[in-house]
Amino acid sequence: MKNRKRISLLLTACAVLLAGCQKTSTQSQPEPDTTAAVTETPAATDTEPEGSVIYWLAEYDLNPAAGAERSPALAMYETEYHGKVEWVRCEPGKVTSTLVSRIRAGEQVDMVPLTEDALTEGIRQQLYQPLDDYIDLSDALWDGVREAADSLSRGGQHYVVPYGVSDPVLLIYSRSLCKEQKLKDPYTLYKDGKWDWDAFMDMAKQFHEETENPAIAGNLGKAWMQSTGKPFVGYGETGFVSALDDADIAKAEELFGELRPLYDDDWYRSYPDDGELLFLAMQDWMLDTSNAACPDADLMAVPFPKMPGNETSYLSAEYEAKLLAAGSQNAEAVAQYLTCERRVRTEEKYLESAKEKALTEQKSGSGVTLSYRTEEQYDAIRSYVETLPVVYEYGWGMQGLCKTGYAYEERGILDNLTDGLLLYGNAAGSWDELKEASAESMDSVIKKYS
Repeated sequence: MKNRKRISLLLTACAVLLAGCQKTSTQSQPEPDTTAAVTETPAATDTEPEGSVIYWLAEYDLNPAAGAERSPALAMYETEYHGKVEWVRCEPGKVTSTLVSRIRAGEQVDMVPLTEDALTEGIRQQLYQPLDDYIDLSDALWDGVREAADSLSRGGQHYVVPYGVSDPVLLIYSRSLCKEQKLKDPYTLYKDGKWDWDAFMDMAKQFHEETENPAIAGNLGKAWMQSTGKPFVGYGETGFVSALDDADIAKAEELFGELRPLYDDDWYRSYPDDGELLFLAMQDWMLDTSNAACPDADLMAVPFPKMPGNETSYLSAEYEAKLLAAGSQNAEAVAQYLTCERRVRTEEKYLESAKEKALTEQKSGSGVTLSYRTEEQYDAIRSYVETLPVVYEYGWGMQGLCKTGYAYEERGILDNLTDGLLLYGNAAGSWDELKEASAESMDSVIKKYS
């Protein structure tokens, strides 16, 4: 096995942290002074919902770059509602703090992305309006996401109405390699309801013993913990709650001890074609590039295995959602845009178009295949994101729980709870030691948001 551990450990730790604390599309870091609620409301506009201009505050523009096509949702909003989206640019990681500043200054903002601190800092500062008066969740259009919207509600009000799920972390593997090693096909096990921790560990240990190669690499920690179906910080009738004393969390953490010798801390740009790795844990887009890198491997992807005794697998993924800003006078227009986003994920003509686009090979200017997805892969992944429950971790949006760093001592509480026992086993100690070291500080942070 390649002698590359020290450098690759740093690369993997950085990559895992970026998957948690620094996801530019889903998280912002607000300014330190966040205690006072924001109640100022910008002056009302006389813009009617029909033909409204939505002021969209984000790090990225919803309008296409020069020469590019509009997204189906934007095209629908502009065509059917004669509306437009005006981009209000903000710096990376500054959505929440910029929203605070604009609301206080009376500057218009209508719609913002779902950031990881939206349901912690954002709700605490009253930065959003509920969507219940503008979106009818009993409508069949919202079948499939209604339960998710209910799980994210506050006081019976829906500030977040997801219109889809994206970026699932899956286990990519080679069926050719499985056949060669006389291992069962994980996708078959998944369809038969037998894809659980025990099946995964049996395969991983057998592969490691037979080949002396690592069984798994990639973004393992977060998705493994979320396969329990439980976040470290959840939200219930009594407010935010810690799961440090949860028995299922303990079982997942303790399995890191068995996973550590099976884990390769190197960073892979795609699934390897040399037979040196059984599973690569990554977002679904890496399957596309891996298909091009190893066309003879017969690649497939499955969700993380379920915890033994659970009826379903759980998905480590991102909700696709946008929120209605406090003080916006364009609530109906925002609801119309969100409806467009949901329609393009449910209406057949849009689904067929999306599938056709996904199955089209991407090639370089010289004709080299860069990525592609097979129909079987496409249908399987679509079924995962449409049917499996997503675990939402509130802790990533709480100041004081998340902090980037290379050394174990530099990292945040939640970062080390997520994969400290996997990446820094000696420093973290046992699960009981890690829990004891984290509990008091974690409870103190959670209390601020209760």
